[in-house]
Amino acid sequence: MGRPGRPGRPHRALKKRPRLEGLPERLLEQRNVIRSVLGQQWWQATLLSVGRLLFDYLCLLFCVRAVGADPRPSLIPPGLCRGRGDRLLPITPGASAWSRPASPDS
Repeated sequence: MGRPGRPGRPHRALKKRPRLEGLPERLLEQRNVIRSVLGQQWWQATLLSVGRLLFDYLCLLFCVRAVGADPRPSLIPPGLCRGRGDRLLPITPGASAWSRPASPDS
């Protein structure tokens, strides 16, 4: 087994991957399914999504204020986005191993 930094051997992430076939068609099909499900109620889905984001922002702002901090309100959205992004990467801190997401019954 070679070391990752060994010269003359490309890293496995840099190897050529097979070409994606039919991606535009799949994307159009998925878009059409979403449009058919939402139908004429697309504006309600948009309003609900914006409302949930606003509610999350206000909850985080009030929680930060409740503990005595006085942040600038413009710094709350980047923190909220960072927290949501970190949730998507299940990496254990201080290690290179992937962690398994916690199940609700554990």
